[in-house]
Amino acid sequence: MSRGWCVAVALIASASLLGQVTSRAAAEGYEQIQAPGPIEAIALGDELACQVTYVNDFDYEFYPPDTSPGDCGTFLAVGGVLYAPDFDSHGRTATSGLGGYATFTPVSQTGVEGSGTAADPYRVTTVVDAGGSGIRIAETTSYVSGSSSYRIDTAVTNRGSNAVANAVLYHAGDCYASGSDIGFGFTRTEVGSAGCSQTAGNSPPGRTIQMGPLSATSSFYEAGYREVWERIATKSTFPDTCRCAEHVDNGVGLSWALSLGPNGEGTVRSLSVSFTESTPPAPGADSDGDALPDRWETGNSALADYENLASLGADPNRKDIFVHLDYMEGCKPPAGWERPAIQVFAEHGIALHVDSGPESINADGQPWGARSRAGAIPRQANIGVWGDFDRLKDQNFVPSNRRRAFHYAALVDKFDNGEGGLARSIPEADFVFAGCREPETTPLKRYVAIVFAHELGHNLGLRHGGGDDIVGKPNYYGIMNYFWAYFGGVSKKGVSGLLPNYSESKRPDLDERRVDESVPQIVPVAWNCPGAGKFDIRYEVGSGTRLIDWDCDGVYGELHRHGFLDGSGLNLNSSWGPSETLFGGFNDWRPGAISFAGGGVLGNFELLERPNTPASHELTPAEFVAAEQALKRSNRKRRRQLRVTANRLRLRAGRATALRILVDTDRGGKRVQGARIKVRGARLTGRNPARTGPRGKALLHLTPKRHEVRISVSRRGYAQGGLVLAVRHRQRHP
Repeated sequence: MSRGWCVAVALIASASLLGQVTSRAAAEGYEQIQAPGPIEAIALGDELACQVTYVNDFDYEFYPPDTSPGDCGTFLAVGGVLYAPDFDSHGRTATSGLGGYATFTPVSQTGVEGSGTAADPYRVTTVVDAGGSGIRIAETTSYVSGSSSYRIDTAVTNRGSNAVANAVLYHAGDCYASGSDIGFGFTRTEVGSAGCSQTAGNSPPGRTIQMGPLSATSSFYEAGYREVWERIATKSTFPDTCRCAEHVDNGVGLSWALSLGPNGEGTVRSLSVSFTESTPPAPGADSDGDALPDRWETGNSALADYENLASLGADPNRKDIFVHLDYMEGCKPPAGWERPAIQVFAEHGIALHVDSGPESINADGQPWGARSRAGAIPRQANIGVWGDFDRLKDQNFVPSNRRRAFHYAALVDKFDNGEGGLARSIPEADFVFAGCREPETTPLKRYVAIVFAHELGHNLGLRHGGGDDIVGKPNYYGIMNYFWAYFGGVSKKGVSGLLPNYSESKRPDLDERRVDESVPQIVPVAWNCPGAGKFDIRYEVGSGTRLIDWDCDGVYGELHRHGFLDGSGLNLNSSWGPSETLFGGFNDWRPGAISFAGGGVLGNFELLERPNTPASHELTPAEFVAAEQALKRSNRKRRRQLRVTANRLRLRAGRATALRILVDTDRGGKRVQGARIKVRGARLTGRNPARTGPRGKALLHLTPKRHEVRISVSRRGYAQGGLVLAVRHRQRHP
C-alpha cells in the first residue's frame, strides 16, 4: 500500500469500530444516518467531513478505512484562503497534499430527521462558517432507505457587505472501494460525473464510488488521491480529466466556480454519491418539457423551494407552471379568483400552481396552507418598474429561493402612475398589474383573473395576436386579444360562462383588403365597426359558421364589382392602429407556442440579468368599463337585428328565377313572421313588398335587370336587415 497500511489489520480494526460510531457521534462532533442498506451508515462531521459504511464491506468507503469521519468532505476556496474539514483531528489522515488550510468553524448540526422514504428521506443539516470571509455553508445530506446513493445539497451564502468573486466549491474523497485502496477510474461525460472503479472505465461493471453533479456548470477529476488534494490546494476548479486506465491509489471529486453578491445572496450546489454504477440524470433532464428539471419536480429539498417542487404538487411527467403572487396591503385578491385559470390550464394538461397566500388554491384544489410563501407587501400609492418592482420581490419571493422555478407577479395600486398590467418582456418570468380598486361594472374577481391571465400569457411567449403584435384581430379568439379580454374571457359557447382562456384553434387568415360578406366565418368573432369609434364593439357568438356584417350597415352578404367591400379595405381593428394587410390565425395551445422557460430565466441553474422594458400599459379598469358599456349597447341593438339568407347567391340577368329566402334574428336564430321584403334591381312577380310566412320563409319569383339585386327586410321591433346578390350578365359578341 502506498501509505504503508496493512490491509488485514485495516479489516480487523474497521470491523471493531462500526458498532461504536453512533455512540461516539455526539461526543466527537458528528452525526450519523443509519439505515438497513445498502448504505448502512453515513457519518457527517460538524465541519463538513464525511464517511460511509456499505453493506457487506468490512472497511469504510473512504480512506482511512478505520476512521470516521475520513478523508472525504466539502471544501471552499475564497479570498485566497482554502477552508476544509478538520482532518488532523480525525486520528489519521492522508490529506497533507492540501497544504496549509483553515478549518471550517462549526455553527450547528441537526440530528437525523425524516423517515427514510422518498417523500421524507433521512437527512442531516450541518452549518459552518468559512472563518471571517462572511461565507456561511448549510449542507444537507439526505438518504432514501434502499438506495445505493445519497444526495448532498450545499447552500453557500455571502453574509458580508462585499461581493465575492472567483470562489470555488469542492466535494472530494480518497477512495477505498470494496476494501481496496487502489483502483481504476471512469467518467460519464454526458452528465459530468466521475468515479473510482475496480476495472478500467468500469468495464466490465463492478463496485464503484461515483460523484455525479445535480447542479450544472460543474467540473470533475479522477486521479491519484494526492493529485486531487493538490489540485484543491491551487484553489482552481478541477480539469475534467480521468486517469481511468491506470491502476493507482486514487481519489475523485467535483467542483463549481461561484460568484456571490453581497448581503445575503446565496446559491445551492448539489451532487449524488453512489456506490454501484448508476448514471445520475443530467442536471437539466426534463421529461415533460416544462423547463423544470426532473430532479426539482421530484425533490424535497429543505433548502430551496425550486428544488422542493414535489411537495408543491409538481409531476415530472406533466407540465407545471408555478406563479408566486404578492399583493399590496388592502389589495388582497378575492377568494377563488384563481380557479378559472387553473381549470383552463388543467383542460390542456398543464397544472397551474398560483400561490397568492395560505388561503389561495393550488392546482390540486387545496389551499396552499403552510406551503405558501406569498402574501401581503407594504402598500404604496405608486411603484416604478422595474426598480421598485424588484424591491418588492425582496419581501417574500427572494427569501423563499423560488426564483429559478416560479414566475413572480405583484398586484399593486398603480405602477408608473398608471393602471392595467405589464410583463417585463415577452417571454419572461415577471409581471405587474394594478387591481386594488373594483371597476364600476366589472367585478374585481373577474378583472383580476383576466388581467392576470393576459400578462401570464406574455410571460409564456404569447403576444396580442398570438404569434404577432397585431391587436384586435377578428380571427383570433383568445384572452390575448383585447376584444375578448374586454368581454371578460372566452368560451366555446361565446360570451357566456367566460374563462380566461387562450386561443384553442388557428382560424383561417383574414385579408382586410378583400373582406367578402358572402363568405361565412367561424364564430364567435369580435371586431370594431370601421370608423365608428374606439368602443363600438360588435360580435357574433355561437358555434359553426355564419355570415358577418363586417361594415355594420345592417346588410349581410354584400358583394361589389371589385369582389370586396371597398377598394381601400376595411380597418376591422380600428381601435388600435392602421389597417393591416393580413390577419393570421393562431392557436395558442399548439405544441411549441407556449414558452415554459420564461425567456431562459426559469429552469436555469444560474440567475440571469433581467431586461428593463419600458412601460406599455394595457388593460385598465376604465377601459373595461367603457368596453362593457359598448357591449351592452351592442347587445341591445343586435337583439333586434334581422338576418336574411337565400338559397341562391348568383342570378342571371333577364332570366326569371325562384328565390327562397329565410329571415331570422342573428342572435338566437329566431324565425321572424310577417317581415316586409322589398326588392330593388329586379322585377318581382306578385306583391312588392312581399312578406315572410309563419316560419320566416318566403318564395320570391323575380327577374334581375341590373348588376345586382338588393333585398331589404324590415319588421316592427327589429333593426333592418338586408342582402345583396350579384347578377351575372350574358357575354355579348360583336
